[in-house]
Amino acid sequence: MLFIPGFASSGDVWNETTAKFEKNFTCYTLTMAGFAGTKPQSDASFKDWEKGIADYIKNNKIDKPIIIGHSMGGGLALAIAADYSELVGKIIVVDALPCLAAMANPNFASKENIDFKNIWKQQTSNKPNMDELLGKLKKFRNQNLRRLIFANIGLIATSLVILFIWYRYQPQMITTKIGIVLVILGMAIFLLAYNKMFMVFYKIDQTQSNNEYLQSLYVVKRKQKLMQTTILNLYFIMLFLGICFYMYEYTSRMTLGSGILTYAVTSAWIAFNWFYLRPKTIKKQERKLDELINKFEEINNQLKES
Repeated sequence: MLFIPGFASSGDVWNETTAKFEKNFTCYTLTMAGFAGTKPQSDASFKDWEKGIADYIKNNKIDKPIIIGHSMGGGLALAIAADYSELVGKIIVVDALPCLAAMANPNFASKENIDFKNIWKQQTSNKPNMDELLGKLKKFRNQNLRRLIFANIGLIATSLVILFIWYRYQPQMITTKIGIVLVILGMAIFLLAYNKMFMVFYKIDQTQSNNEYLQSLYVVKRKQKLMQTTILNLYFIMLFLGICFYMYEYTSRMTLGSGILTYAVTSAWIAFNWFYLRPKTIKKQERKLDELINKFEEINNQLKES
């Protein structure tokens, strides 16, 4: 760490600070020529001090130090970082004074203060297009309603087919019956939880206020999180166990190699869905929902400020 004092000050002003850092850092404290009793330098200038500090870093082989400067020292730290960036690790500036520009340049002329606050108020920001945003929301709503309807049709149809197979072929082993019950029960639990989101999606319409849209999306995010974790985990576990129990009766009639292969292919299919398709689908759903929430939050904050 390299410490630079302010105008006319001795490096000793940093003693209390360096005492706290010496255990973890090698500390270098400078006093500029002509200050605090040190030998003056003929025709000293800000640029000469800057170059002198840069040479000091090179000559002492200090590897990218943290330069800490107070007042004029802060100005020097900024100048070194700008002109000798390859020598500097980080800089910390404490109460650096703008008058240094006038000290280094005899032709310096002051300017009237700029009202940055007024300029900031007058700036134009890219506000979200409300019609476009509502179009995205409507698309999101309709996509999720369609997905929910297709999930109901698909899983109910699958359950009916499984029940027909049970009735038609009358499995003999209890494991097969347990497997069928587990699969159908898993589907029923999944649909029961999923269908609770129907009214949440359905109630999102064009008559809501911006805040109501936002609250509806928060509800969707909360319920979607439950579906993506607890409910989906339970569904896959029951589906996997159910299929394994169901297949036992039929694989027991195969050769050992064929039975193992059948279980391996089935397990690989479930693993592919669980470890690849499921996370990919979840990320896609979260990305779309978070994008909508961020846009409506932005509009909400603008309405509060206006």
